[in-house]
Amino acid sequence: MKGFVLKSLLIVFSAMILINLFADSLSSFIKDDEYLINQHKKNVLNGKYKLKFDPEILIIGDCLALNNFPNTLLHEKSYNLALPGMTPFEAYFHSKKFIKRYPSVKKVVYLVSGAHFVEQGQIYSMSLLNGLLDFHEVQQLADDFEKYNYAYQALDYEEGLFYNLLSSKSRLYLDYLYVPLGRTFNNFRFFKRCFSDNCFFKDKRDFVKDTINGKGHYFYEDQTGLVGPYKNIKRWSSFNPQSLVTHYFKKNIMFFKNKKIEVSIIQSPISQVSYDSLKEGFYSDFRKYFENIQNELPEVYINNQIKVYSNEMFSTDVYLKQEAAKKFVLSVKKMMNHEKL
Repeated sequence: MKGFVLKSLLIVFSAMILINLFADSLSSFIKDDEYLINQHKKNVLNGKYKLKFDPEILIIGDCLALNNFPNTLLHEKSYNLALPGMTPFEAYFHSKKFIKRYPSVKKVVYLVSGAHFVEQGQIYSMSLLNGLLDFHEVQQLADDFEKYNYAYQALDYEEGLFYNLLSSKSRLYLDYLYVPLGRTFNNFRFFKRCFSDNCFFKDKRDFVKDTINGKGHYFYEDQTGLVGPYKNIKRWSSFNPQSLVTHYFKKNIMFFKNKKIEVSIIQSPISQVSYDSLKEGFYSDFRKYFENIQNELPEVYINNQIKVYSNEMFSTDVYLKQEAAKKFVLSVKKMMNHEKL
């Protein structure tokens, strides 16, 4: 019996290794744009890919900043470090790595959206699975989860009773340990989708080329159809980030301040239909939250007004069409008076 179990485990682990090795060797053909962009920016952060210019402006934020902010219109020597699912936690860790590698940065544009201040459940799928947080960063987060009594709940897979009984610190470590298996499942899904879509002969390296040419910015493919409200917006009755989220957000700003880097905090625009779905309590809490940050840090420029664009300017519930995104960047440029740069 013991020999059978050991042989079974050996077969499972061998299959995992083969699936992952095969998937990684064919990543340019089978994996999606988000994965390839995440890996490219991971290489920027760890120095495997060196930028061919010295960036003076850094843009940070989530997928809205990635799509909605073509930063070369703001300044030619800018870099967009935005990543899907980026919360204030990842923003802090990634900013430190980037500034250490590129001390030429003089200004930061932090594009915020309410989503990843009130929900951080994508840490597993976006950051851990893509290897964007190392063990020391996970360890620091886990300790802070315990210290600040942070309620961490991954939104990415079905949690069982055992998972729900664990502390937030233990949940994060468990998610970290689950990564090899989760990555195998992801790669299996990539293969399955490629077989059904016949995508093995479609080279997707253009995703990375577009990101390099856009200096970190990437336009998701425009989608047509009726734009509805952002999928999670109706369940937000208030804007009340957990204390640890605020702690990391302010810690990130103080890190820039100590490096004598100017910081501008700008709200990502939302569609009219999403705005109409917002409960009044959320909007008033949102403004009050950033007003309090502004009072604590008066030297930081903060625009706490949610910018609303017409539904026709969006290609999805959150992503601006290309012309609308250009309009947004130019409005930010005017707002920040960057003409001297």
